[in-house]
Amino acid sequence: MGVPRLRSPGVLALLLLHASLVHGAADGAAVTCPTLPADDAAIRLLLTAATYNESKTQTLAFNGTKWGPTLRLSLGQLYQIDVTNADIAGGTSVHWHGQHVANASWADGAQGLTQGAIPPGGTFSYRFAAGPAGTHWYHSHTHGQFGDGLRGALIVSGPADPSAQLYDADEHLLLLADVFSTPVAAQLAAQRRGGAGMAMCPGLDVSDAPWFAAEVNGESFATTGKAAVLTVRTGKRYRFRAVGGMSSWAVAVAVQRHNVTLIAVDGQPVQPAPAAALVLNSGERADFVLAADQPVGNYWINVTTLDGHNSPAILHYEGAPDPAADPAVSAGAYDAELGCLGSSLWGFEQTAALRAGPGVPPPPQESDRQLTLFLSFGGASAAPASFAQSAAQPDNPYGLPAAAAAAAALPANGSGCPAGNGSYCWSLNWNVFAMPPSLPIYAAAGSAPGNGGDASQAGQPASYSIALQQGEVVDLAMVNTGGMVHPMHLHGAAFWVLATGHGDVLTPGGALNATAAALNLRDPPLRDTAPVPPARMAPTMAGRVADGTGDGDIGSMGGEHDMHGMHGMDTSASEAGTVAAAEGGTDASAEGAATGHEGHDMGGGMASAAEASGSGHEGHGTGGSGMAGGAGMGHQHGTVASPDAQGYAVVRFVADNPGVWAFHCHIDLHSASGMMLYFVVEPQPAPANSSGGGGSSGGWYAPEGLECGGSHHVHAAAT
Repeated sequence: MGVPRLRSPGVLALLLLHASLVHGAADGAAVTCPTLPADDAAIRLLLTAATYNESKTQTLAFNGTKWGPTLRLSLGQLYQIDVTNADIAGGTSVHWHGQHVANASWADGAQGLTQGAIPPGGTFSYRFAAGPAGTHWYHSHTHGQFGDGLRGALIVSGPADPSAQLYDADEHLLLLADVFSTPVAAQLAAQRRGGAGMAMCPGLDVSDAPWFAAEVNGESFATTGKAAVLTVRTGKRYRFRAVGGMSSWAVAVAVQRHNVTLIAVDGQPVQPAPAAALVLNSGERADFVLAADQPVGNYWINVTTLDGHNSPAILHYEGAPDPAADPAVSAGAYDAELGCLGSSLWGFEQTAALRAGPGVPPPPQESDRQLTLFLSFGGASAAPASFAQSAAQPDNPYGLPAAAAAAAALPANGSGCPAGNGSYCWSLNWNVFAMPPSLPIYAAAGSAPGNGGDASQAGQPASYSIALQQGEVVDLAMVNTGGMVHPMHLHGAAFWVLATGHGDVLTPGGALNATAAALNLRDPPLRDTAPVPPARMAPTMAGRVADGTGDGDIGSMGGEHDMHGMHGMDTSASEAGTVAAAEGGTDASAEGAATGHEGHDMGGGMASAAEASGSGHEGHGTGGSGMAGGAGMGHQHGTVASPDAQGYAVVRFVADNPGVWAFHCHIDLHSASGMMLYFVVEPQPAPANSSGGGGSSGGWYAPEGLECGGSHHVHAAAT
């Protein structure tokens, strides 16, 4: 389904009326917000968010579709996207993930920070100039909703593509999603009751969300009874745009008998890097080129979680049998469980470094400010004494007020989570985020005195915000104390990933030790979502795997059979000239066929389940079949890794976009449970901007009506 475009307000009213009739908007007067001046230069698009009753794994949808319509925008063009909530009782919102919405922070879609929830029957008008170019996406920023279906792709085209010579056709989109039989809000409630656990592989906590299936472009054998089909013609090179639209699970993407070449991450060009497989975490995007150079046929596009759940799509060559009638790619012809993938896929040190591609500027060579963020499970882990001592000092490296060390924002050792979180919460610097009681964007814009602030809610810690001056160059040293990867996403800007790895990269006072981190200041990639490696921690139960058998068997992959992929397009600052992933490996197809089952080699770098076990259908092992244990079983629960074992990522960004900008883990359960803060970029004095804002705060403003007819503080959090 396409996205309606219009310029006439009269046509807009008719289309919105039609949407409300079709989707059953709540009775009562419709709310239109915020209050904006007319702007004839804006191209207007319409989206309707509504409940969805045509799927056992999806409860919400944009425009009545399994996955939202793809928005194709032009770089620099002004757009107004009118989003109507047809009937979602708790309200909704939309974030334009990867778009900087320059000088229009109010249009970023961060519910609770820049807007209130769009009520049933209401419409919110988001107006911004498209940019940067590349592969991006949009999704609800109300807790649980993008995991329940509110997500779609957003592609911005620029005047010149620096990678255009590498492909012949820009045709294929892979919108990846994890889908559930239990709504995300119910998953969170179960975690808070202590009734859910952790899917694990040796050395890695995989996910704390229950597994059901993954979908590619709204299709999966497990949910719709069929796989997505992407068609190619022999001899052509195709650009694929993969969007990590998962709310919890990371997935590996690899094409049977094909290698690919990575050309962009998070919409930004990188030096072309051959790869056998790519791993995407929630929020990440990867553009790659695939050459259709194999014999005409149908091939698996394996989409596999790190503990081995496989939900493939199909690569179909023109002239090959119809996939719907081809037994080789039928529902019974693939391995649904591959076992835990080899550690080289997610081990970071064994992945090669990416380098910025053409057109990506180098980072500023010096920073004005350095901040440290510890990423930790807050339910049982304790802030080390050294952290509390540092946090109590003025101008500490955590951006915390000195008084926070003695406040509820920093749980005492072993005290657990704030009221309302049960035993499940996640934190940045042991601060469990709580939404401020009123929209902070108004106070930041100076247009509504007394309407902002950072006061604590009753029984809750203070909201975590850090003020920056426009133009400041900021380093963030993110230190992961536990066993799970955290994909950290910044709104309103991109950052250079200067280093990732394991070890102690902090001074005794908690500040970044740039020498220890070995920063790449020459050609680091530019991103907006960065996975922070997990700490190196031995499992609390040796050999325990995702199905909880505890028998030491990690499934068909034998634990060390490497996929040689790349974890989240890791950008560790190792030697220049290395590539994103190793090519080659063992082609499993011949041996798999000999055992009566087609082997599904993951792009040539991963053996099939059949090969690893020596038999056909019996190669599944025990990896990846459920949730392991309960609260406290995961590596990150109840312990903090030693500094030498902790994972880290160091990023640098320029705070050149005034406004209020969220920064959070993009795993929905984690951001909803406290792993979040926001930056307030205070503008330099500048002339008013008539199209993106204008007003009292240096070229941007917060229009009236952002509350959208009520309180912004719905039970919601960033996603």
